[in-house]
Amino acid sequence: MPIYSLDDFAILFDQIPIEQMNTSMTINGTAMWLLARYVALTRERD
Repeated sequence: MPIYSLDDFAILFDQIPIEQMNTSMTINGTAMWLLARYVALTRERD
């Protein structure tokens, strides 16, 4: 699924509790981008 915005990321993780997830960040090129999206989505949900 292409992710162009935080809204796309929210749709992808709808009904999935991010606080209970475990994600491996071994994909160096996009790891910081993904981490930033996780943080932003978590803050938006609070």
